[in-house]
Amino acid sequence: MIVAPKWNHVPELMLRTLQRFCVFVLFILCFESDGLPQSPELRYQLGRRLTRFERKWQTADAASRAQSTPKMMAAVDNFFSLQLDAAIVKLDEAWLTVDSGGKDPTAASIFDASWFVQVRPLLLDRDNLSLGLTLKHQQLAAKLPLSSSNCDLSVTVVDSQGTQVVEKRWESVSNDDAWDWGLKSLTPGDYQVMARLVRGDLETDVIGNRFSVISNLGERMNTVRTLAMGRRPAPTDTKSLSIQSLSKMIVSGHDGRISETDLPFATLLNDLDFLSAEDKTVRELIQLRPERSIWLQLGNGESKQHVRLQSASNQVGSPLVVAFHGAGGSENMFFESYGAGGLIDLCRQKGWSVVSPRQSLMGLGMDLDSMLDELRLHMDFDANRVFVIGHSMGAAQAISQVSKYPTRVRAVAAIGGGGRPVKSNELPAVPFFVAAGEKDFGLPRAKVLADTLKSFGARVDFLEVKEVEHMVVVQATLADTIAFFDEHK
Repeated sequence: MIVAPKWNHVPELMLRTLQRFCVFVLFILCFESDGLPQSPELRYQLGRRLTRFERKWQTADAASRAQSTPKMMAAVDNFFSLQLDAAIVKLDEAWLTVDSGGKDPTAASIFDASWFVQVRPLLLDRDNLSLGLTLKHQQLAAKLPLSSSNCDLSVTVVDSQGTQVVEKRWESVSNDDAWDWGLKSLTPGDYQVMARLVRGDLETDVIGNRFSVISNLGERMNTVRTLAMGRRPAPTDTKSLSIQSLSKMIVSGHDGRISETDLPFATLLNDLDFLSAEDKTVRELIQLRPERSIWLQLGNGESKQHVRLQSASNQVGSPLVVAFHGAGGSENMFFESYGAGGLIDLCRQKGWSVVSPRQSLMGLGMDLDSMLDELRLHMDFDANRVFVIGHSMGAAQAISQVSKYPTRVRAVAAIGGGGRPVKSNELPAVPFFVAAGEKDFGLPRAKVLADTLKSFGARVDFLEVKEVEHMVVVQATLADTIAFFDEHK
């Protein structure tokens, strides 16, 4: 006989975990099936605002960080409840809190923080440097003056090195105001729009996206579209898969479709041109681009896998870090977020390579074993010094992969989540760093994981970070993670 559970007797933590899991499944299905309207733009806003917060959190004092934690917890709850607009507002509140030294933001400052400058087109012809700008508000659907007092918008364009190349100011701006900005002379390359709202003595940073300047854009795009629509490449051919993948990314940007992150289209186009030459290889491309990220699609046997990687300047003998992102993210998370790309910066300083695979609710396109074999064909790293880090869903993936291939991994960091390790004779030889925040809903699973691994005989370093929730925990433990890897390298 099956007896229905009495929900009032179920522990609150178990109920919350079940609710989160159900929403998590719905969340992933919506994003993967494009069932959520305008999800790329909302995900873009979430990503940029998270990075803005992370940069301020890195330099804030402990008291200011603690004050931002409830707002970040609310942002995470909104995110997994598919209330993305609300999550954006809470991210803005968290940023303003650490920016003001721990003070609760005013309604006016929260309102101002929600503006952003939309740039069109994303790919600009060098011979027609007319940049379209639109001032938009995340919460406003109608045109509305910013206030009765004058509010100006200052816009700066910086190049890929962070050098300012041009600046302009518009006075008395309103929601949905649009301008065509005729730029005089920009060399081909990738550029970022930086904007500030100026209201008297008060200035507020405003999100602005990236654009790229391309020579002979029309002619080059004809070639790119041909490559994007060409014959489907064999899954075993990493070069052909990467050519088609890069082509589709560039076409999407040229068509004005917003990605979840700012893509450097001029760099992507240069990579595509390089790989399209018959005598050039993926290995040569990676060697030409040390310490800069590259998007590839690996192919091995019948499997294929989107990755973003950064190779060490001296690849021979360098360790490789494999980074698995959390739910709703992509291969860009460890490069753009999780401490504003903090893992990538730390690995660059140490001369380590990093690869981050894209995963979904269904898992990876290519297991770790095949991925490492394929990467060894295209780049040099020490196969005996492979480290794995994963956050949330990525922590579970990290545990799954090391359980399957324990002899291929030197050490593992599971952050903000758990997993189901499989006992084997080889697993105890792998050391584990397991961490979660004190306010992290993944803390119970992290504790269970640590206890399970210890029962298998593995060495486990466990860390519970005070006053930290589910997202910031990655940033808060990056230094500990790298030190742990360094100890076992």
